[in-house]
Amino acid sequence: MARTGDSLVARFAGQTIPLTATSDSTLTAAALPEPLVFSQTARSATLQTAAFGSPTSVPRLATPPTLTAARAGAYAGRYSSDELDTWAVVEARGDTSMVRTRWGPWRPLTAIAPDTFIVAGARVDFTRGRGGAVTGFRLSQVRTRNVIFERRP
Repeated sequence: MARTGDSLVARFAGQTIPLTATSDSTLTAAALPEPLVFSQTARSATLQTAAFGSPTSVPRLATPPTLTAARAGAYAGRYSSDELDTWAVVEARGDTSMVRTRWGPWRPLTAIAPDTFIVAGARVDFTRGRGGAVTGFRLSQVRTRNVIFERRP
């Protein structure tokens, strides 16, 4: 969720969806099948959503890390997945990381946690070796989890 001017939007699977408040704790959107309901307890704030009729609590994420040119450069390189027989290239463009796969266009990686990004509805978790250098990443999306991409020279 983010504020855009006087409006709220949700970002799901690479799309920005405008939200409409229907009460002080409920938001709806034409593109979403169920409303988003916020609640506050003594322990924390939560977001309740229903997927396929089953209520699910969604935890609040920490503030995403700021990507610097040095951090973006640490992810730059060529990666391949033996499992999928494909490759991906990550480039640093200033303080932004961009990724392109064998069959796709360049897309920005959006940081959501240290070493964790989202891109086009997929989650990318970079892995590091003992010395702290990036050694690869795991790709997860709707129908696949933890597909390994290894960094290549």
